[in-house]
Amino acid sequence: MAEFILGVSLGQASEFSAICVLEQSAIESGEERPRNRYGCRFLKRWPLGTTYPTIVSEISKWVGNPPLRDGRLILDGTVVGRPVVDLFRKGNLPVKLEPVTITGGQVEALIHGWYQLPKHILISGVQVLLQERRLQFARSLPETHTLVKELHNYRLDPPKVATDFYDPRQRQNDDLVLALALACWWGERRKREMTWWV
Repeated sequence: MAEFILGVSLGQASEFSAICVLEQSAIESGEERPRNRYGCRFLKRWPLGTTYPTIVSEISKWVGNPPLRDGRLILDGTVVGRPVVDLFRKGNLPVKLEPVTITGGQVEALIHGWYQLPKHILISGVQVLLQERRLQFARSLPETHTLVKELHNYRLDPPKVATDFYDPRQRQNDDLVLALALACWWGERRKREMTWWV
C-alpha cells in the first residue's frame, strides 16, 4: 500500500519556500530487507514573500482529503524556528507533523520532539535513491525542470563556522532540493542508533 510523505522547506522573506510530495511504495523483491521506490507526485515553490499562514492554509486544503490525509509532513524549522512550526501545529492538519532542524553535526538525534538531522545524511539519501533509480519525477510537473536544475547545481559544502546549527541553504534556490531531501529521508529512515533526550 502506498504512503505519502510531504517534505516542506521554509525560507525567510527573501527566500523561497517549497513542498515536495512523494508517494512511497514497496518493491517486491523477496529480499530480507524491504526496499521502497518513490514517485514525486507534486512540487511547488511559493512566490517570494508568501506568508507562513498562507502556506499553512494551502497545505491544509491539500491534506484534507485522501490520498494525502494521514500522511507525514516533514517540516524544516531550522531557519524559521519554533513559532512558525507552532503555526502548523495550530492548523490541526490531518497529517503527522515531524519537525526537523538541519545541523552540521554527525549524529541524528530526537530532542524534545524535534529531529536533529545532519545535512550530509539528508543529502546523501537523495543521491543513493537517484543512483539506485528508486526515485522518479513526472516531467509534467511544472517545477520538475527547476528541481532537476537545482540537483545538478547542488554541492554539499561544510558549514563555515564551528557550530552544529546553521542555515542549511547553500544559495537562495535550494528550496526544492531540501523539500525533496526531507521527504526522502523520512521514507528511508531505518531504526538506527539515535540519541534520545526528553
